[in-house]
Amino acid sequence: MLELRRQIAHLLFGILLVLLIYFDIIGFEVVGVLFIISLLIPYFCKIRHFNKFVYYLERESETNSFRAKGLVFYLLGVFFSLILFDKNIALASIIILAVGDSISAIKGRVKHPFNNKKYLEASVLAWLISGFIASLFVPFYISYIASFVAMFIESFDLKKLKIDDNLIIPLIAGLVMTLIQSSL
Repeated sequence: MLELRRQIAHLLFGILLVLLIYFDIIGFEVVGVLFIISLLIPYFCKIRHFNKFVYYLERESETNSFRAKGLVFYLLGVFFSLILFDKNIALASIIILAVGDSISAIKGRVKHPFNNKKYLEASVLAWLISGFIASLFVPFYISYIASFVAMFIESFDLKKLKIDDNLIIPLIAGLVMTLIQSSL
């Protein structure tokens, strides 16, 4: 149940950020401030009700070490995407993070050949759906290639390398889209 709550929050937060950025309600400055605030969450956790909220969305292994780690790296990935890439590529990158990373956590039947904690059909579904939604911002062939590469990288156990997928997914997707667009 915890993973379902986490993935729904991951998905909805990303969609909310994309909408706010798309309609120019917020930009990289606000995301940067949110990132700085997220670094203060361990201090906010001393507040009883706030701590319950964080605990409700956080894995037990993370509550004992780096509080709100997922949120911190999520906001950092969004922040860098907004700084490094043009707006449409940044929006597509954030969608690939929000949708692709959420869907890739779904349980399936066929274990992924690169990561025994993941399922192959979830990775394929994550690629197809995130690529489709990202095509709202960039041409469909670019979104599907970027989504494929990002979901391919995400399928590896990045925790062993101490790399957070919330940071790497939008950066890889944005880089792929930028390279494809610049080669046209």
